[in-house]
Amino acid sequence: MKRTYKKLWIMIGLIVVLAGVGYFLYDKYQKSLIPSMVQVDSIRYDLTDIEVPSSAIGEPIGVVKTKISRDEKTRHNLESNFLKLQTPLFESKESKASPESRIVYKRGENYYLGQEIATIKDGILYESEE
Repeated sequence: MKRTYKKLWIMIGLIVVLAGVGYFLYDKYQKSLIPSMVQVDSIRYDLTDIEVPSSAIGEPIGVVKTKISRDEKTRHNLESNFLKLQTPLFESKESKASPESRIVYKRGENYYLGQEIATIKDGILYESEE
C-alpha cells in the first residue's frame, strides 16, 4: 500500500515537471515568432536584411528613442525591439513605387530595408497582407 502511494506521487511529480517544461518551450517558441521591428508614425516595420544602395535613402525620419525587450511588440513611435538607441531611420525612395510603406535603417556601416507589417489607426491594429 505504501509503495503504491510512493509511485503515485512520483507519477504526479513527473507529470507536473513535464507540463512545466512543455509550457516553457511553447512560450519560448511563441516569443521567437515576433519579428524584429521598429514603429514610426503608427506603422510597424519588419527589419529585413535586405541591403539597399545609398541612392535609395530618402529624408531622415528620426532615430530610435526607445528600445524594448526582443520578445515584445512595439507600441509607440520610434520604438524598436531590435535596433539600438539612436539608430538613424530614413524614408525609402523605393516606397513611392510600392503600395506598402518602407523605411531604411542603418546598421553598422550599411543600410537595410524595413517593410510595413502593420498600421495602427484609432487604436486598432491593421496587419498588412503578405
